Amino acid sequence: MSPAVYKTISGGECKIVNNGNGTISISGSTSTYYAVDKIGLTLNLQYYSGGKWSSLNNYSYSNSDSDYVSGGKILSVSSGYSYRVVAQHTSLDGGVSESGQSYSEAIYIQ
Repeated sequence: MSPAVYKTISGGECKIVNNGNGTISISGSTSTYYAVDKIGLTLNLQYYSGGKWSSLNNYSYSNSDSDYVSGGKILSVSSGYSYRVVAQHTSLDGGVSESGQSYSEAIYIQ
């Protein structure tokens, strides 16, 4: 993300970690410059197959009257695929609604 282009969102990130036992950890966060009416984070787990990225599941988190939200999951996944996380970062404050995306690195699960 490029926080300079937003009025309220100051940062957003997501990551994916191979735990080495058939599971992965996904996590992310959204931050704003000040407490907003609602701040949100959606983590979209994707896998690569057939030459394209496809979604497996979405996990959403939100806080009210806050400047920060985070979330994460530990998930079992199938071997033989690459996985990544696409995060949607959102902020709603009065009449100002903003959103942006961030991407994790891709990891291959053997």
